[in-house]
Amino acid sequence: MPVTDFLPSLADNQFFGAGFGLAILGGSLAFAKRSSGLALSAFQRYYVVCMEIPNTDVSYHWLLQWLAKKRMLGSQHTSVHTILEKTEDGRVSSRFKFMPSTGLHFFWHNNRLVRVERNRDSKMLAGTEPFESVTLRTVGRDHTAFTDMLYEARSAAMAETANKTTMFKARGHEWQVIGTPRRKRPLESVVLANTQAKRIVKDVQEFLDQPQWYEERGIPYRRGYLFHGPPGCGKSSFISALAGAMDLSICVLSLSSMYLSNDVLDTLLSNAPVKSVILLEDVDAAFASR
Repeated sequence: MPVTDFLPSLADNQFFGAGFGLAILGGSLAFAKRSSGLALSAFQRYYVVCMEIPNTDVSYHWLLQWLAKKRMLGSQHTSVHTILEKTEDGRVSSRFKFMPSTGLHFFWHNNRLVRVERNRDSKMLAGTEPFESVTLRTVGRDHTAFTDMLYEARSAAMAETANKTTMFKARGHEWQVIGTPRRKRPLESVVLANTQAKRIVKDVQEFLDQPQWYEERGIPYRRGYLFHGPPGCGKSSFISALAGAMDLSICVLSLSSMYLSNDVLDTLLSNAPVKSVILLEDVDAAFASR
């Protein structure tokens, strides 16, 4: 049969016509699906900004506390952070903060819809807690919106820690906040012999006022003090009061920790939070004979 006669006969065949129509429909649907996927991918690439913050970064806790004050859209899954506060008369009070738990959440910020995704990994940080991260996504072409959020979160966190001392503890290669900021202890509440307290405070203040002197001479900008004496003589109490008077945080590092090595120690000392006092505990553990 000639080809010119064969093609019209196929057009009149109902089985071929049905199959050909289904093929065209299926191809059209596949093309539309692929096109919509490519369009969505292109939109996300050029018009959606993303920011991920791991829980090893100090701004992670600022952001969580800030998000706790935001009204999440239709979110019923939250996690609780219990805050224990000790009053001057020794009583302990508690308050609760509810913040987005793991999963997806949405909220409005300055007329902009923001998607929040909090993830938790199974791997542990220094064997103490799981690795977590918060990822923010919103429509835009730059990260200005995220910068504004971080500054707002930082300002709110600083307001909560005003007139308080923040405590850090070494966990692996990172410093992490422990507990809640403590109320500053007055220097007058710690009694040292003669004028020791005044001399130390004066020396620390002179050190803090002269960073340029160290920089010009290439000298590492740090200063060390050795406090010794029997337990209960006021060593830790004076350090806490001194940090409060100078508006410094306290980083506690135990030299007897089984996780501490020379490399970890170097990393912790190099990455200590700005404006902080590093409190080295169990110094005698650094000597092989002890």
